[in-house]
Amino acid sequence: QLELAKTAAELGAELFVVDDGWFTGRPDDTGGLGDWDPDPAEFPGGFDRFVEDVRALGMDFGLWVEPEGISPRSRLYAEHPEWVYRTEGRPATLVRNQLLLDLGREDVQDFVIGTLDRLLGSYAISYLKWDMNRPPTERGRPGHPAGADPERQDLDAGHVAGYLRVLDHLRTAHPHVTVEGCAGGGARVEHATVARTDVMWPSDNTAPMDRLRIQYGYLHAHAPHTMSSWVTDAPGVFDPRPRSLAFRFVNSIAGVLGIGADIRHWTPRQRAEATEWIARYKEIRDIVHHGEVSLLGSPDDPTCGIQYEEPGGARLVVTAWNTGPLDGAPLVPGRAVRLRLRGLRPDAVYTDTATGTRYGGAYLIHSGLPFAWTAGHDAELTVLARQ
Repeated sequence: QLELAKTAAELGAELFVVDDGWFTGRPDDTGGLGDWDPDPAEFPGGFDRFVEDVRALGMDFGLWVEPEGISPRSRLYAEHPEWVYRTEGRPATLVRNQLLLDLGREDVQDFVIGTLDRLLGSYAISYLKWDMNRPPTERGRPGHPAGADPERQDLDAGHVAGYLRVLDHLRTAHPHVTVEGCAGGGARVEHATVARTDVMWPSDNTAPMDRLRIQYGYLHAHAPHTMSSWVTDAPGVFDPRPRSLAFRFVNSIAGVLGIGADIRHWTPRQRAEATEWIARYKEIRDIVHHGEVSLLGSPDDPTCGIQYEEPGGARLVVTAWNTGPLDGAPLVPGRAVRLRLRGLRPDAVYTDTATGTRYGGAYLIHSGLPFAWTAGHDAELTVLARQ
């Protein structure tokens, strides 16, 4: 972890988040959930020392939790088996080798609040990644057999209310902590959760073209500053064709940029390129996060993009991708592909801040911003300043 953290700091990362596996009884996914204490075997110098070592590199520290998940082998389950959803007379189903705590119970809510208070109060944690990997099954409560009064069995509403109570407590008691709502398929991306968190995880599928489609859908309904997006080494599920590191970075720059790859194994050239992308992102992220968003085409088109306009229109950011032929061949030989921009002032002049190229607003609206794709150039980030 420290090796990863040192490399991340060299790239320009500002936050280091430790994922699953940091707590006791968690050598694999068959145990540990519910017993939220740092594993002394994994951190022999103490977890607090480890956190401070990361922070000494100039980064904030974040931690992954799944407080409503529970392992049958955990100490918590041995002490409180009644806290788990189950239907009398039916066997419990394990999903990812875990069960689900009944967050509709006030004592379970108090346990989760106490756990998070203890972690956030004991260590210098400024980011909390709250995951949910376990869908509900056997949705019942001991003493409420199947077929009981439906009003007493409305456990879904109780679970959500309990979850929101915990989030409300987090916002009040720990206002300095950034909270990420994370679920395998974006199941928590709804307005009640978005109102209580800072950023959301749209999907566990981070492959380049798959993610491009996921984010295209996400941005129809939600703002980019809530969209956590990682650069990873994951191959595509639905489109396994290779994509460049630039393609993955521009993809992630379209929201809240993160890296979820094993950067220890990146080549010096990849690390240098990553450092440049991170620096460019920091220069324009305020526009991406808070600008007016326009989707330019869709991932089903040979070229698509996203336009972000700074409030007042002084600057534009355009992220663009070649989703067509892998050799970058244009549809018309010798002619660049174009993305028509939206909402510009037709009589204004817009200058590409990287190349100095000047475009008329009417030209960008009607003819479009040109991109000359090649096999080695399949994505671009363009910043335009209005004059």
